[in-house]
Amino acid sequence: MFFDLDGTLTDPRDGIVRCIAHALTTLEIPGALALLASRGHTLCVATSKPAIFARRILDHFELSAYFTRVHGPDLDDTRYTKATLVERALEADRLPPHAAVMVGDRADDIEGARTNGVRSIGVTWSYGSR
Repeated sequence: MFFDLDGTLTDPRDGIVRCIAHALTTLEIPGALALLASRGHTLCVATSKPAIFARRILDHFELSAYFTRVHGPDLDDTRYTKATLVERALEADRLPPHAAVMVGDRADDIEGARTNGVRSIGVTWSYGSR
């Protein structure tokens, strides 16, 4: 038998919350989001977390005001990949790939962008690594 660790055997919430809080404070992410929004950029979230949970997390960190849309799988969507998620987000927002940028901390964020012809920016302040 194989058991998943995060969310199955352990609750990763505390670690995730601390990591996000540290990144937001240290890197002044709310300031960056406000600047991007003030310059007319449309900010959206594209996450592997179910959209319903992603919205709650954004609300908890008072980040919802910066984002016009949250793209994530439905609770019963087991066939998605980051590539299909980015593809659906582009379609829903009616964006051509060259007009979008994906910012993420994991290889699947970057690969999902590349698969769809979207530019990407990799960050290393969270769970991802160089």
